[in-house]
Amino acid sequence: MFEFFEDSFDLEKSNEYILSIQVSLDGFSFSIVRPSDQKLLCFKNSEIKISSNSLIARRFKEWINSENLLQKTFLKTRIVVFNDIFTLIPEHLHDNSYKQQLTNIMFENSEKMNILETRIEKIDAKLLFHISKDLEKTFREIYSECDILHPVKLIVEHFPKDPIGKSLFLYFNDKNLYFVLFENGNLLMANNFSINHTNDVIYYVLTVLKQLGFATKDTHLLYAGKSPYSNEIETNLGVYLHSVKEALPNINEDSSLPKKLFNEYLIQLLPS
Repeated sequence: MFEFFEDSFDLEKSNEYILSIQVSLDGFSFSIVRPSDQKLLCFKNSEIKISSNSLIARRFKEWINSENLLQKTFLKTRIVVFNDIFTLIPEHLHDNSYKQQLTNIMFENSEKMNILETRIEKIDAKLLFHISKDLEKTFREIYSECDILHPVKLIVEHFPKDPIGKSLFLYFNDKNLYFVLFENGNLLMANNFSINHTNDVIYYVLTVLKQLGFATKDTHLLYAGKSPYSNEIETNLGVYLHSVKEALPNINEDSSLPKKLFNEYLIQLLPS
């Protein structure tokens, strides 16, 4: 567990702050940002190993109830839910009258799924992702007004910073790898891969680039997140790609916070 509270944090001004919560099978974390200057005021992560998606709602409610700070009212609350079941659909192909037929095509066993959607203006597309009904209900009960987001939405909206050339962004979430590829600022691919070894990361990166006919030495890679398989990524992929760098959020860093923390929890620190 890591906790950080900035000196200027004022609990009585919570309605001026943005609360961002991150939810995954590895546990929960939250950060509080003052939007006027993008200052990180508060951060806390709780590493909780959750054995099944069916248990997340109950564990989340227990965690929220144990954090008095999270009972306050905020200017804005957003919850980032990590899930490997998602897809992107161009806006001009999205039609609410055919939503069920569309989800049947895109997702296996879709009739048993609770699908949420969010718009990504940057690419004029809708992102559809799965979240259990119990978990969504829990979010809505605790925070009547909140944005429920998928990490890929934030990745696409904020990367790459340099639109020239080929840019690959990898976000690690334990044994899941979010893989987002751009060319000249245009999204080419967004996918999720299951990884069980460091070599899996090398395999997926090199295989996808080869299938698309991309020269590896022309590709810039940014990475973030937390996984036992991400520690040696610069060494393992640096020999193949043009560059391999950590991604850091555009937020005022405090010297007492380790750089690694910003990288591991980049998604929830990205401005909305």
